[in-house]
Amino acid sequence: MRTAFIEKLTRRPVAVSMFYGALVLGGIFAFTRLPLDLAPSKDFPQLSVITSWPTTSPETVEMLITAPIEEIANTVERVRMVSSTSEEGMSSVDIEFEQNTDMNFARLELNEKLAAFAETLAPGAFPPTVQRYVPKDFRDLQGFLSYSLSGHRPPEEIRKYAVEKIAPSLMAIKGISNVQVVGGEIREVQVELNPSKVVALGLKADELALRLRELQFSAPVGAFDGYEGRMLAAVRNTSLGVGDLEELVIARTVEGSPVRLGDVGTVRDTLSEPRSFYRLNGRPAVTMVINKEPGTNTLQLADAVFARLEALQEFFPGGFGLLKESDKSQQMRNELGKLYQEILISILCIFAVLLLFLRNLSAPLLILSSILFSVAGTFLVFWVLGIGLNLLTLAGLVLGFGRLVDDSIVVLENINRHGQDALRERHF
Repeated sequence: MRTAFIEKLTRRPVAVSMFYGALVLGGIFAFTRLPLDLAPSKDFPQLSVITSWPTTSPETVEMLITAPIEEIANTVERVRMVSSTSEEGMSSVDIEFEQNTDMNFARLELNEKLAAFAETLAPGAFPPTVQRYVPKDFRDLQGFLSYSLSGHRPPEEIRKYAVEKIAPSLMAIKGISNVQVVGGEIREVQVELNPSKVVALGLKADELALRLRELQFSAPVGAFDGYEGRMLAAVRNTSLGVGDLEELVIARTVEGSPVRLGDVGTVRDTLSEPRSFYRLNGRPAVTMVINKEPGTNTLQLADAVFARLEALQEFFPGGFGLLKESDKSQQMRNELGKLYQEILISILCIFAVLLLFLRNLSAPLLILSSILFSVAGTFLVFWVLGIGLNLLTLAGLVLGFGRLVDDSIVVLENINRHGQDALRERHF
């Protein structure tokens, strides 16, 4: 049956040529669309909960932030182990799940339970955020691009320009997961209370902090039917100006007179206390760390970022400068360049050795074509199964050349032997 099938193929050379031509075209199509990275992308069945509470001791963070989050994490289904780290102003809780856990559902369940806990946080603590787990050995490798933005401007203006102008434009690129701006000074509205006035009115600092939180809210007020269906209406209050805060009614006296925030304290629109300084060539600077989504082509994404930043630099204010600090895509380009060079040398060596021993030009070409078809088929299967390329997979393909050459030589010798036997039978 196998012999009959092979005979049918040999009688249809045009169809066989079209099949292998389509295979090569499909491999080229798949190769241009496969995600390319430096190392394999591994999704761990783990999540990390990060909570920030600036200027707070590790003991306080452990007691009021870390311990409650650990209790919440243990109530989530299929949790295997919970570990945590409490530092000054920071809590990190790593949650490990059982294998084959639906991480999207687990993350949704964890977010729902943390949302209720976030409402009970102490003043000054930021709501906890759930992030994809990254092993400690790889945390220093996050951010495949980083830039420094400097200029002859105050640090707060440089940071504001990076946050409001550059970061949103980079986030619009498909494949960018986050742009983190480090350094500069952040605008901060400070409220300094007069203790004697607060005590005289029978108020507490916690009550005032709660009232300030309620200043920025979003509440539904009803719904109405329109041409496009039923629509919900909500009232939002986002006024955080100094004048609005000073006029905020925080309590009422026994006689019913309103007590405003400006009556018991001073409101200042200022900058947060700097804890680090970034300078580049003597000028204030901020650092922008650009992170990419897993499963994206690093080289294509880096080229898109380069093009976007080049376009943005044309509109930079006078005196602003952008300097590339780190570029992991360049490391990948160098490694891939070496790998492609080794592939080319391997192919030339294979061709030269086969030509030397077989003394036939068609035989080496047939063997090299088998390598081409095998690699093209591998790329096509990778694309169908959603497997990305990295240095390990490409190196594995190079190592597979030797096996392909051995098998091809065996098949070629078998074909030659059958051909010679057929000639002898005709001769006799």
